[in-house]
Amino acid sequence: MDKFNNDEYVKIKQGYEPKNSQYSRYVEEFDRIGYLRAVERISKRYPKYIKEFEKIGNSEDTIKIIPNFLSNDDCKIMSDFIQKNNDKVLIEKNSIDDENIYKLVSNIEISMFKKVLENYTQKYNVEFETDPIMPAHFVNWNYEKNKLLSIHSDCETPNGDPAIPNGYYRYNLSALCYLNNDYEGGELYFPDLNKTIKPKLGDLIMFPSRFKHGVQTIKKGFRHTLVLWYTFNIKDNEFLDIPVLNGNKILFN
Repeated sequence: MDKFNNDEYVKIKQGYEPKNSQYSRYVEEFDRIGYLRAVERISKRYPKYIKEFEKIGNSEDTIKIIPNFLSNDDCKIMSDFIQKNNDKVLIEKNSIDDENIYKLVSNIEISMFKKVLENYTQKYNVEFETDPIMPAHFVNWNYEKNKLLSIHSDCETPNGDPAIPNGYYRYNLSALCYLNNDYEGGELYFPDLNKTIKPKLGDLIMFPSRFKHGVQTIKKGFRHTLVLWYTFNIKDNEFLDIPVLNGNKILFN
């Protein structure tokens, strides 16, 4: 996993245990620092998260689509920046070397949280921490390298247990901005709701992170997104003891 491999990434993200020596080394490291004890503690704490998810519910209308959240000009600025760094699948906010784009992304984070308050806190009485648990990052979904993202939940394993590595169980609200529309495929789909979304330029899409979802095959072009996650405002210090898988806490959507 030192080099990005989509199939391997999805397996580990979903809680599977590939039979390879590299993964075994991760498990050994987890055990060494008390990973199994952390799992036990977090499993007891996770019902607090479930309670917040239940306030929101699991119906289709909890997927929020905010049209024209970003202007065409801002989308173009960010999409052009991603294209200039086309050798990278993702670009973390802290690695953005353009001051204007860094400020733009920071302002978008502020505006996005206002939409979180409007669409979730005020409507469902669910509070989130103000700062995203994962700062915004760009994703460049390349039809040649990353054809699809299999069905998964951002915060749970396939059987509904909390996703422990990297503290993924605290990734509770997923938010994506779509920065271009000159590609084919790449639809966001939710199999349990029988819902498929073809995002439009400038759209902001938010949904509870436990929703199972995937990204359909990119048939042509590059799909540029700005992605981040919010966590429920729940006092939880257990995640501080969770080891980071492969030193990487970035997810894809």
